[in-house]
Amino acid sequence: MSDFWVNFLANLSADFLLAIMLYIILTRPDERRKEKEAMLLGLGLLKNEIEVNAARCKEYIAALKIPTKKINDLFPLRYRRSTWNSLKDSGFLGQLNDPQLAYYLFTMNEITFIANRNLRRFQLSFIDDPGEKTKTLAQIARNDGEHLLVVLEEVLKQLAHIKSISVSPLEDAFEEDDDIEANRKTSKPKSARKPKAKS
Repeated sequence: MSDFWVNFLANLSADFLLAIMLYIILTRPDERRKEKEAMLLGLGLLKNEIEVNAARCKEYIAALKIPTKKINDLFPLRYRRSTWNSLKDSGFLGQLNDPQLAYYLFTMNEITFIANRNLRRFQLSFIDDPGEKTKTLAQIARNDGEHLLVVLEEVLKQLAHIKSISVSPLEDAFEEDDDIEANRKTSKPKSARKPKAKS
C-alpha cells in the first residue's frame, strides 16, 4: 500500500474517532437517559400526589355539602403538597419543557394553597362553634375543592402516559400550616378561582 493511502486512512481514522468523541461529549447519552429517568420519577411521584388530592376533593366536596359530626372522621382536612414542595425546591419544575403542563401545575399549586387555608379555617370553626359562620366556611372550602378538582383532572389527562409512583404518605406530619391558625381571626377567607386555560 502506498504512503498516500496509508496517510489517507490514518487521517480518516483520526477524524472518525474525533467525530465519535464529539458526539459522545455533545449528546451524553448516559446523562440524558438519567435525566429522562429522573423526570419520569418526579412526574410519577407528582401524579400519585395529584391522584390522592383528586380523591380527597371528591370526599371533601360530599362531606362539606351538609357538614355533620361524621366529618370528624376526615380530620385533618388537607390536600397534600409535599411532593410538589420537594420538586420545587430541587429545581425540577424549571426543567419542564411543556409550557401548558407547567401552567396547570403552578395553577394547581396556587389553588391547593388557598384551599388548604380555607379547609383549616372551616375545621377550626367547626370545632369551636359549628354555626352559620361554619356553614359559610364550609361552602367556601367546597367551592375550592370543586375548582381544584377541575384542574387536577386536567393535569391527570396530561400525565396519562406517566406511571404513578406511590410512596409512604408521611407528608402530613411535616407540611407547613401556612400560619392559618394565627391569622384565622383577622384574615377573611379567599376563595380559589377556576383558571382559564391558556391557548
